[in-house]
Amino acid sequence: MEIKEKFYATIWSLPIRAFHWLLVALVAFNYYTGKWGDGVDSMDYHEKAGIALLTLLAFRVLWGFWGDTSARFTYFVPTPKKLIAYIPKMFKSKPSGSIGHSPSAAMGALMLIFCLLVQSISGLFTTDDILTEGPLCSAVDSSVCSFFTQVHYVNSYVLVVAIGLHLAALAFYGLYKKENLIPAMFFGKKGLPHEFKDQASKLRFPKLHFSLLTLVGSGILVWLLVYSWA
Repeated sequence: MEIKEKFYATIWSLPIRAFHWLLVALVAFNYYTGKWGDGVDSMDYHEKAGIALLTLLAFRVLWGFWGDTSARFTYFVPTPKKLIAYIPKMFKSKPSGSIGHSPSAAMGALMLIFCLLVQSISGLFTTDDILTEGPLCSAVDSSVCSFFTQVHYVNSYVLVVAIGLHLAALAFYGLYKKENLIPAMFFGKKGLPHEFKDQASKLRFPKLHFSLLTLVGSGILVWLLVYSWA
C-alpha cells in the first residue's frame, strides 16, 4: 500500500504507550534479577519490581474497561467468527488494515497479559525454602507456596515463548505485511487506509488525569492485596 493512500491517526494514547514501555523495562529487570540475580538484595529488588509490575497490569485491566476506545477489551478483542475470518488475510503480504490490533495481535496481547498476571500473582506466594519468600507466602499453607513456586518457575518459560512470539509477530508484520507497528507504540500514530478515516475519528481518549487516577487506584488495590493480607 502506497504512503499516499494512507492517513495517520492517533491510535495509542500516552498512558498506553507509557504502560507498554514501562512493562518492557520491568519484565526485563525481573527476568534478570530472577535468573541471574545473586543474594537477598537482588531478590528484594525482584519482589519490589514484581509488585510494580502487578500494579501496571491492574492499571491495564481497569483501562481496558473505561480507558481509550482503542484500548478497551470490548473494542479490540475479536469474536471467534472475526478471528477465523482474519486467518486467511493474515498471510497476505499487505497491511491488515486494522484500526488498532488485528484479531491475531489482539489474541497475542491477551496471552501476554494473562501470562504476566500469572507470573506476578504467583510470585507473591513463592519461596526458595532458604532465604527468600514472597510477601504472601506466610499467609498460606506451605503446600500452597510450593504449588505457586512451581507455577512461577514453569510460567517463566511460557512467558519467554510468549514474548518471542510477540517479537516474531512484529517482525512478520513489518517485513512481510509492510506494517511497521513499532513507531506507533512510540508516537501513538498509525498509517491507515482512507476508508478508516471516519472510524478513526470516533476514537476517544480520556484526559491524562483520569489515567493517573486509575494508576493510583491500581496501586492502592495492589497495596491492599499484598500488605493488608500479609
